[in-house]
Amino acid sequence: MRFKRTPVKGQYVVLISDEIQAAQKFSDTADFFIEPVFELVGAYIARSKDADTPEAALHEKLRVIFGKECRIQSLLEDEEGHVFVPTGKINVKATEALRKIELNAWIERHHLKLINQSKWMPETVTVTLDDNRADIDQVLQNLEHDPTVDIAEPDVLTRFTRESVRGAN
Repeated sequence: MRFKRTPVKGQYVVLISDEIQAAQKFSDTADFFIEPVFELVGAYIARSKDADTPEAALHEKLRVIFGKECRIQSLLEDEEGHVFVPTGKINVKATEALRKIELNAWIERHHLKLINQSKWMPETVTVTLDDNRADIDQVLQNLEHDPTVDIAEPDVLTRFTRESVRGAN
């Protein structure tokens, strides 16, 4: 199943491994509204205050504020307006189960780190980038063009609200 998710203009997830450094940088964020993602340690949502600034310039401003070691990804939304927060991980389903040696070579070729390989579906792995400076969107594009990859999707968090209809059993 492929999901249609598109980047939200001017809204990003900033993933930082150093929480103390992140807190110190918040005073430098005059161009953004910053809020923590409570479900994900070291993750913050940065919303641009200026809708006219080009995406590349906003991305670079965040890099200057938070440093080159942070990972920046656009918030995503679907056709129904649900917002998805990328976690910095990528879920991949290969066209077939890879043996350990093949998996290691594949991971090295794409400059990734293995987080998990499903015991029940060995063709499914969760990976992350081995370098925070790499562009995760470019890595996803590369994976989509890899003939050994069936599906490559960013791992995401989202919130849904359960609604009930009165009188329904």
